[in-house]
Amino acid sequence: MTSLHGSPAVALVALQPVQPAVAPKPRVGVAVLVVDAQRRLLLGRRGKQPNYGKWVIPGGGVEFGESWRKTGEREIEEETGLAVSIDERQRPYILEVLGEKEHRIILYVEAQLIGGVLRPSSDLLDAQFFDRGALPTEDLSPIVRPVLAEFGWMSEVEGS
Repeated sequence: MTSLHGSPAVALVALQPVQPAVAPKPRVGVAVLVVDAQRRLLLGRRGKQPNYGKWVIPGGGVEFGESWRKTGEREIEEETGLAVSIDERQRPYILEVLGEKEHRIILYVEAQLIGGVLRPSSDLLDAQFFDRGALPTEDLSPIVRPVLAEFGWMSEVEGS
């Protein structure tokens, strides 16, 4: 290849340092089923993607060095203002979300409400307690349905 003046054309290419390809890692989270003294279930309306505006079981991501129980207790307080306690003997229900662009492992667990004042914040637009027969089934996040069925809050038919 030559330039307009008959001399060889030279292209300069600025090389960027090569970054090693790092595969994304699965995200691990804890979601907590909180029931009040009237036997109503706490749900939060999600304030970010995925599932913006859908009702979810509140929770969040495990931080390095934090037990999953502490994660659940911390996240409920951050997102709802409520204090809860997760029994040491309880084992979580595990749900894995595996897709092309996401990989999440969510531990669902029940907790005892021990105090606080309900005030949605952080990742939630709203937070409310619902009676068993009054769950917002039309606006539930799809991954919440099988969990609520597993914990006896809705039937498999309602959950599908």
